[in-house]
Order: sequence, then C-alpha cells, then structure tokens
Amino acid sequence: SKEGDAIEYTFDAPKGGKYQLVASVVTPKWDQRLFATTNGGTPVEMALPYTIGMWDTSKAVVIELKAGSNVLQFHGPARATFRNFTLTPQN
Repeated sequence: SKEGDAIEYTFDAPKGGKYQLVASVVTPKWDQRLFATTNGGTPVEMALPYTIGMWDTSKAVVIELKAGSNVLQFHGPARATFRNFTLTPQN
C-alpha cells in the first residue's frame, strides 16, 4: 500500500470489550508504524517489526470492539505488506 492509503474491514464481533490485535507483516525498513481505528474512534499506534523480507508478527495492541458489526481501519505511514490480522479477546 502507498503512504496515506487506508485499509478497511467490516466484521461482526461475538461480544463487546477489549481485544488484542496483532498483524502478520513484511516490512522493508526500520521504524514502521501503522494506526488502527475501530468504529471511528481514537487511532491506536502499532509499531511494526523490521522483518528483512520475512513474515513476522507485530506486538499486540489493545482495541475496543462492540458486540455485532465493527469497522476496523488501518492507515499509514507504514509501508508494509500484510498477510492477516488476528483479534483475541482480552480477559
């Protein structure tokens, strides 16, 4: 994706609350950052690992979801390739 591009997903969550979000990524250089926003709320900064052309997983950040339909949006400035995102309920 180009800098400034946004990626948006709409999905259903089984229950509302805090979730840990991680991304499987490839990054071309150090100090790549991505911002995740749920349902138009405050962006959460995600630091991405420097992967040297290999797949790696970002450190988990905590986001808030509501039960039912949610909109999750990612935007730069990171330049990265994404394989998937994982959401895990936080106990």
